[in-house]
Amino acid sequence: CKLDSTAVTFDDIPNLNSLQGAIPSVYNNISWTNAQYLNATASVSSDYKYVCSSGQMVCWLNVPMTMQTSIANTTCTINSFVIAASWSNYITVTIVGYFTSTQIYTTTVAINTYTKQIMELN
Repeated sequence: CKLDSTAVTFDDIPNLNSLQGAIPSVYNNISWTNAQYLNATASVSSDYKYVCSSGQMVCWLNVPMTMQTSIANTTCTINSFVIAASWSNYITVTIVGYFTSTQIYTTTVAINTYTKQIMELN
């Protein structure tokens, strides 16, 4: 983590299910929509374990997910995150950033199984 940043690990989710569940609508001062978590070490047949960088829980999604600050009149910055595909190779992920309703950032990245990537956003 960069100085003055907060690592989001998903291991301290309130009322955590030991296998999987929905990320609460507000977690770590971020509003989450369509976000799920699961125990990366519980499923030996998937590649979730490759993306796990701390603890056991990882965020996963199979539909578009939205994250935004939950504190009025503030912004949040995503510096970096670890990403990998869990079942299929060459999955494309598009990340779009907004300030109010103006798009200010977009990038698309291809991800694969067995390989985690550290995504640093500028």
